[in-house]
Amino acid sequence: MANEFTDFSFWKIEGAGNDFAVLDLREQGVKKAVESVDQIQLVKKLSTPKFGLGCDGVVFIKDTKTGEDFQWDFFNADGSRAEMCGNAARCIGLVGMEFFNKSDSVSFLTDIGPVEAKKAGDLIEVAIEVPNFEPEEFDVGLMNGTRRSWFINTGVPHVVIESAYWPIRKELKPKIESIRNHPRLGEAGANVTLYKKEAKDHLNAITFERGVEDYTLSCGTGVMAAAIVDLFQTKEDQIDVSNPGGRLNVRIDQKNNKVYLKGPARIVYKGQLNKDFFNNEV
Repeated sequence: MANEFTDFSFWKIEGAGNDFAVLDLREQGVKKAVESVDQIQLVKKLSTPKFGLGCDGVVFIKDTKTGEDFQWDFFNADGSRAEMCGNAARCIGLVGMEFFNKSDSVSFLTDIGPVEAKKAGDLIEVAIEVPNFEPEEFDVGLMNGTRRSWFINTGVPHVVIESAYWPIRKELKPKIESIRNHPRLGEAGANVTLYKKEAKDHLNAITFERGVEDYTLSCGTGVMAAAIVDLFQTKEDQIDVSNPGGRLNVRIDQKNNKVYLKGPARIVYKGQLNKDFFNNEV
């Protein structure tokens, strides 16, 4: 069945170097193809470079009965489900505005509740509720060259570590991996975000993401986590955060109990999958 293509489209999207595949399961052809295979294995295959699309995660779009424009199911590259992904939320917001409802804003249901995305000039901004955060240090056995660490859940859990130097040294990666799987963090572990304050209004940050099991070019929830840790200390309401893949802005609206993540999002391409992709083992 080579060279025969499915009759549905998918999107490849990216935000600050965090990239994702999007399949709309409200289209019957897509739904039938996806439900014909093991979805976890499908996510892994889609995410694999060279053999698939190569991406940090996969988004399945579904109908919702709770008033939002749609619902998403988000999966990491290893097939594990994630409650939230900040950059994916901005990217899927762009897809929703461009292809689904042709407007400047869109709302969708995630595992942490409704999320709204809107255009902010050439950028895309999403908002979640400000997480409960106790500014108490979280000791996971810090490596040399770090200062303090905290635990915060910005839709997914993060251990946030302040670093005394930048960039992060490659030889520290095994230690970061051990923190990601620290017994105090439970069976699923947590992401690990390292940051360094560069100026009053600017942080550098990088995240070792569970489900990807490596540093990623960007992590929206990690950016929010590092920003919230810093903003709670400085009592400011916004800050820019640079990941290796780009620069994002985080601001906190205490009155409405919202934290906003703003940055670039791009639809890389729209394409079709060969039927063999579903007929072969995934």
